[in-house]
Amino acid sequence: MEIKVRYFSKSGNTRKLAEAIAEEAHCTAQDISVPLDGCADILFLGVAVFPENFYCRGQFQALYRGRPNEEDKKAARKFAADRIMSVEAGTKKK
Repeated sequence: MEIKVRYFSKSGNTRKLAEAIAEEAHCTAQDISVPLDGCADILFLGVAVFPENFYCRGQFQALYRGRPNEEDKKAARKFAADRIMSVEAGTKKK
């Protein structure tokens, strides 16, 4: 299965979460400016808001200092694993 991770990160917070997702997916997170080289079965796209109820409070000035933290990255890895398993399960049913 071909999995790719792309992100846009102005402050670095989304990059950290994209890297955690890529670690779980066994691929490399790359900036959105890097074109896809072929097809992807799953494309994780990191931007300001994640779909499917995944949300991480990014650091905003003094609010949420230290975010994303290890717990946030763990949640991102679980989000990735759940999505990958869902796609794999759907592929096996066909």
